[in-house]
Amino acid sequence: GPFDLVIIPLNGLLHVDAPEGQQHVLAEAARVLRSGGLLAIDVLHAIPDSLTAFDGRVMHEGTWEIDGGVIAKFSSRTVDWTNQLIAAEVWYDALDGDGALSRHRTAFAMRWVSPAEIALMLTAAGFVDVNLAGGYDGSPLSDMSDRMLVVARKPDAR
Repeated sequence: GPFDLVIIPLNGLLHVDAPEGQQHVLAEAARVLRSGGLLAIDVLHAIPDSLTAFDGRVMHEGTWEIDGGVIAKFSSRTVDWTNQLIAAEVWYDALDGDGALSRHRTAFAMRWVSPAEIALMLTAAGFVDVNLAGGYDGSPLSDMSDRMLVVARKPDAR
C-alpha cells in the first residue's frame, strides 16, 4: 500500500462473525488506503423477509455441469436474531463422469449489519462520504433490496 481501492466483495465482511472483528477489518482497510482512497463493500441486505426464509430447511441452490460431471449445491440456514447471525451448512454433491458420487460439506456463520450500523462503523473507522446503494446499478437502498453496496472514502490528508 497505500492502495487507491479496497474491495470487500460477496459478503466477505459478514464472514467475520463478531462486531469487533468487523470493526477491525474496516479499520485495517482505512489503514492501507491512500488519502482519498475508496472502500467498496458488497453484503447481504438483511431484510426480515429474506431472513425468515432461513428456517433450517434444506434448499437446492443449483446444479452445474463441469468437466463431464455434475455438481449440485444444497444448503440449510438458520437465524440467531439476537446476535445478528446466520448459521449456514452447505453441501456440494459431485457426480463424476463415471457415476461416482462424493459429498463435500462446509459450515460457517455470517453476521449481518444494518445500513445504520455499517455507516456508523465506517464513520468510527475514519471514513467519510458513505454511500449505500441497493443494487450493482447504483439504485437506492430500499426494503426490497437484497444487496447492500457500500462505498466510502478515506479523507484527504490535511
